[in-house]
Amino acid sequence: MDATRTAQGEDVLDGEDVKAFLRANPDDIRRDAGLLNELGLRLDVANIIDFGPVALSRVTAAHQRESSERKRLEAVARANFTAQAQTHAAVIDLLESRNHADLARRVDDLARLRFGLAAGVVALEGPGGVPAGWRAFVEGQVDLILGPRRLALMGHAPEGPNPLVNTYRTKYWRVKQLWADTELAAIEAVETKEPVESYNVRWFVSGVFLYCQLPSGRLLAYPFPRVEMRRTSWGAEKRTLTFMGVNPLTRQWQRQVSYGGLLVENIVQAESRDLMAEAMLRTEAQGLYKLVLTVHDELVAEAPEGTGSVKEFETLMATVPEWGQGCPVEAEGWTGGRYRK
Repeated sequence: MDATRTAQGEDVLDGEDVKAFLRANPDDIRRDAGLLNELGLRLDVANIIDFGPVALSRVTAAHQRESSERKRLEAVARANFTAQAQTHAAVIDLLESRNHADLARRVDDLARLRFGLAAGVVALEGPGGVPAGWRAFVEGQVDLILGPRRLALMGHAPEGPNPLVNTYRTKYWRVKQLWADTELAAIEAVETKEPVESYNVRWFVSGVFLYCQLPSGRLLAYPFPRVEMRRTSWGAEKRTLTFMGVNPLTRQWQRQVSYGGLLVENIVQAESRDLMAEAMLRTEAQGLYKLVLTVHDELVAEAPEGTGSVKEFETLMATVPEWGQGCPVEAEGWTGGRYRK
């Protein structure tokens, strides 16, 4: 057989010559048991060489590779689905934040409990104050955190309404309707100067104030109200209620832009405060529990050891006053030797 010599001086047989030799000398390979074993072949009978083991080993290896790749893809798909579900649930939870402080608390809880991170923080860079619960960054601190490699900030600014917000509004359409009806009632009161009733609250204008009378009778005041045509973040023009107030970020007295969700948030927070205030009065009137602290929507009281009960305290807190009949109020308490969250 002919052979070619490589640059390293090694002889390399030509494949066609090898095939020709085997055809001319078929018994040579059959008699060489060591070669058969090395090639993964088996001599079944005198004139038959079984190529099954070789083919089977190749098929098995290919199957193992395919199975391994399929398992890897399935694992990635499951991880992606889990991450998508976790993120969707997190966004829904954040959209239900009651205020800036509640948003910061929810971000931290989600980061630690849902995503296994050390902490979650909402921060603003630049001069001026920040909302309660948020962190303030000095000028340039974001660049310092990102570092020289300039890791990209997550997120984008899509045109039109945010699809995640739309998902929430579709699922909780009654909430969306409440926002719209509340905003319309406030605008109508400003434009007509006539009282407008909506969802157990009463909107009316007196002097330079727009008032919202709560079911408890307490008034929320919006100074110097005005209805203007404003452009939304997605480019639509709509009638908007504005009023004068303190900007929560800049702390400057300037005209504020309202919307249905903000007005409903004001009402809900105010009614929650009124319910809690009545609960405080009931608890004090009972005589056994001495209020020592309030934390957001918590009442903290002391009682002589061995007296009182969590159930009784919960009942005192959850009793709905006459003006709040129909409002779902529940309380969950605990007892201990010291305060804890």
